[in-house]
Amino acid sequence: SRIVSGSRDKTIRLWDSQTGKQIGSPLTGHTDGVNTVSFSPDGSRIVSLSWDNTIRLWDVQTGRLISRSRRPVEIGLSSVSFSPDGKYLVMLGTVKNMMDYQIHIFNLATGDYSAYEDKNYSKHSNLAFINNTTAVYVVVDPNQGYESVAVDVSKAF
Repeated sequence: SRIVSGSRDKTIRLWDSQTGKQIGSPLTGHTDGVNTVSFSPDGSRIVSLSWDNTIRLWDVQTGRLISRSRRPVEIGLSSVSFSPDGKYLVMLGTVKNMMDYQIHIFNLATGDYSAYEDKNYSKHSNLAFINNTTAVYVVVDPNQGYESVAVDVSKAF
């Protein structure tokens, strides 16, 4: 099994989870640090988001870039996930004063983009899917406890 990491050195690296050794050469192309990465559900692709304001898809087997897109808005992204069916990318990020969180949904087939939910929280969130179309993020605030928010990504477009 493998682990993927992104780094301030602008690279993405694959690691063997048993040995801890790097697999192959680093994936390169970003012009700024890589702040979040994720495998596709079938393990064939990696998505990387960078401070260079791009979303990149990579082929795991070849290490080649599949596609490159500019993010529609400049946001600080803290989390990214493929939907279980691999059709959507869902990203969690901050906007404005770096305190307002939004879910940003990217349709991989059409290139359409949508943003959902704008709330003010003081701590970052985690993102996961509970089925093919429902993403849930958990917001933690030390003063108010936590809240989970479900979003149907199929209705975003």
